[in-house]
Amino acid sequence: MGCSKQELMEISRIFEKRYSNRIHTIKKYPEMSRRRREIIENFNNDLKTSFNIFMDLSIDSKFNEINHSKMFAKIFSPDTKDIGDKEYLRIFIELIEKIKRKKIKNQFTDSFCVDREAGRTSDINESGGIDIFISDENFSIIIENKITQKAGYPDNQLARYLLISEELHKEPVAIVYMPFYYQLPPLYRYTGEYKELVETIIDLLVIIPALDPLEGNDLTHGFLDKCSIHAKSVNNMTACVCLDQYSKFIKSKGDAYKMAMNEDKKFVRDVLSDRELRHTVEDIVQIWGDRMNTIANILLDELIKDFDFKIVKDSFYGKMIDDDIFIYYHTYKFQFGLGSIGGKLEDIKTELESFIATKKDIIDFKNGDSYWFRGELKKNLFDGDFDEIKTNLSSIIESFEEEIREILKMSKIA
Repeated sequence: MGCSKQELMEISRIFEKRYSNRIHTIKKYPEMSRRRREIIENFNNDLKTSFNIFMDLSIDSKFNEINHSKMFAKIFSPDTKDIGDKEYLRIFIELIEKIKRKKIKNQFTDSFCVDREAGRTSDINESGGIDIFISDENFSIIIENKITQKAGYPDNQLARYLLISEELHKEPVAIVYMPFYYQLPPLYRYTGEYKELVETIIDLLVIIPALDPLEGNDLTHGFLDKCSIHAKSVNNMTACVCLDQYSKFIKSKGDAYKMAMNEDKKFVRDVLSDRELRHTVEDIVQIWGDRMNTIANILLDELIKDFDFKIVKDSFYGKMIDDDIFIYYHTYKFQFGLGSIGGKLEDIKTELESFIATKKDIIDFKNGDSYWFRGELKKNLFDGDFDEIKTNLSSIIESFEEEIREILKMSKIA
């Protein structure tokens, strides 16, 4: 049997009280939220107000993996004038050993060299060479750069690099994989003869992310920053500035929310320590995750109340402008536009297309026909507080109605 209206109202009151209490509980944590926002805002403001040559010379927008590989190759190579230093490779090997928790096979002689795209002309390698190849007479370190993650993940890549190194008669002592944040290479996709090399790759593999602010075992904190300290100690200020600026540039590419991780950990720990609070958070996350759909329905309630919207066609709520044309709003993807009962929109189609061209900043319109000019309201209109959201939509409807009426009047159709 179904519930009576009175029973449904009682259930509604119970839920309202339940969620009201839970929202009150979550409001105990505004201080944590405020600190978190401050951390993120300070991080972003610091980026805006600080000088960084890599960003300020518009390198930022063009900085792909090839550029990063060039930079790292120049840093590693002792032959690079002004910034070259053999100590940098020792710092890098020290980082590798710290991550692997064991010494690698060779510390390299002073006669090592640094190459980019090693093996590109080899018959073995049809898809490019090794990004950065550090080698001395007998040994090598293979570095695969995935910092920007724009180059994709070619099949069997590290296995091919392993074969290239062997073809060059350099025994690999480490295969360094450099994603932005910690990420494993897709070894599970390796096939054929390359699949047989996966076990060897795993034994040599070292994941060194560009950024890991919590652990510090990364290219910025664990390598570049230490290289900068060394450059300063030997009074090479050119190298010191270059390394420091490059480190800050990579850090700036990181998610600001990583800087707030300590606050996040404290909050999650508190939530997991309080069963009622955990249920509160779970409920709010579920509700908030579906908030756009809920907001769309709340706004429909407001339009029915404030603009006297009614069902004008099927499940579309709207307002008649004349005997045929209506403004409508639908909760599906915040759909908004003009509808026609008898096809009258065809008569003003040219004027409407010109009018719609001026609304691209608020509506993504689809192609119109005799009965519909429909589109989706831009999602940024629904950022902010509810009063702001409601004001935005009300303003759109009022101006839309006024301008459409003017079009109809000018066309002498109304």
